[in-house]
Amino acid sequence: MNQPAGTPLKVRISPRSRCEYLTNRTEQLLYVRLATECSGEQFQHMIEHGWRRIRNVAYRPICDGCSACLSLRIHVRSAKWRRSHLRILRRNQDLVRCVVHHSASEEHCRLYARYMNTRHGDSLTEPIDRGHYLDMTEENPPFTRMIEYRDPDGRLVAAA
Repeated sequence: MNQPAGTPLKVRISPRSRCEYLTNRTEQLLYVRLATECSGEQFQHMIEHGWRRIRNVAYRPICDGCSACLSLRIHVRSAKWRRSHLRILRRNQDLVRCVVHHSASEEHCRLYARYMNTRHGDSLTEPIDRGHYLDMTEENPPFTRMIEYRDPDGRLVAAA
């Protein structure tokens, strides 16, 4: 990051476009280019306050009269655990979590393609392949890390 901490961010507003989540709606975003305009501390603050990241851009929806896709942050230590949460924890207790420097492996590409086809399949304009994944991940800011979740056989089942 070239941007020293404390330097004001250059926040931009996107043009309105078709909403990826809600039919017959438009979206508008605030966004910041991470590679040149944001320090690691600023990025962390943004993520803690509802911003998301894709490629080398942090963004936050600012849609008029709509809050359907705002980020949700759960404070785990003070959360009220319900039976359904405990079932999920038990079901996944054998997963191994590991923080890694991001790398675009074939395994990550397959997991990403499966996610995109499941989540955005109807709205995808082109097939998801290794090139698409590399395009999405090549410009990762240097402060970005990945958390892998693997089953007991070592198979990658989730990543964040």
